[in-house]
Amino acid sequence: MADYDFPSDLIEAQRAFLAADARCEELAQQGPPATAIVEGTAAMPENLRQELEAARAERLRLISVLYGHPFWGEIPQSDWFAARMALREAAQS
Repeated sequence: MADYDFPSDLIEAQRAFLAADARCEELAQQGPPATAIVEGTAAMPENLRQELEAARAERLRLISVLYGHPFWGEIPQSDWFAARMALREAAQS
């Protein structure tokens, strides 16, 4: 894997995205199983639904920050996948 010199704000954006993604997962796990909702045997509590909707909106906003960062214009598109994986690793260390 190539070495990349990620700007600190991009690493922080990746960390924020990972935290937001984990929050979405945590909230989703608090609700009833999706199968029960589809079957009509359970419903997502309104306060939890609103909190999950807000968390998902924040996660989507952070995706825009990540992919809209000028860094991606500095590397060939063919390297984007490797760079994304390296960014994720850098953010988790």
